Amino acid sequence: RRLAQRRPELPVLVFTMHDSAAMIEQCLSAGAAGFVTKSSAPEVLVDAVRRAARGETALSPDVALLVAAQTQQ
Repeated sequence: RRLAQRRPELPVLVFTMHDSAAMIEQCLSAGAAGFVTKSSAPEVLVDAVRRAARGETALSPDVALLVAAQTQQ
């Protein structure tokens, strides 16, 4: 959150072993450009970095499924 406040033009991509819906929501709400879990294939991380650099939201497939499930509730 502090990084997003100090440098709003800087896309922040979260790369973590944590995959709880609460953690994902907290990071995205704080301004993260994306969220990728460490269990993702290397190509997924590279794609996410490129997407975040273009200003797009970047989620690894497992995270996208969790977000979709939370949205439907």
